[in-house]
Amino acid sequence: MKEELYEIIQEITCTSSLHGNHYMYLITALNVVLAITSSLGNALILVALQKDSSLHLPSKLMFRCLTVTDLCVGLFSQPFYVIQLMSIIHEEVNLCYTMVSLNEVTSSFFCGVSLFTLTAISVDRLVALRLGLRYTQV
Repeated sequence: MKEELYEIIQEITCTSSLHGNHYMYLITALNVVLAITSSLGNALILVALQKDSSLHLPSKLMFRCLTVTDLCVGLFSQPFYVIQLMSIIHEEVNLCYTMVSLNEVTSSFFCGVSLFTLTAISVDRLVALRLGLRYTQV
């Protein structure tokens, strides 16, 4: 049942009536710009976290994990989506099916890791608020 649903989603996505739609080019260009911006921005954040010494080490590690996850979205998920859009524009159905699968796997994985990391950061901040000055000792 789940595989049939997935095949239907692939079919709808890759054989869409959006072929030749001028908005597809705009969406593709926007995703290229966002992928570059995301990659460069998160690389800068990693450099800034490397130089900053005022953060508590576990907090710094969690921020690095979140940054690396977001960097991977810019390096993998968004380019896969751009390739998927380009394969729709050029009516390359087999390539589109492959990109839909890759995009789903990478996006789901990175989204899950990001949500887990954000939850850990939130718990860390809650503990910091509750413990006050004892936080650095604990």
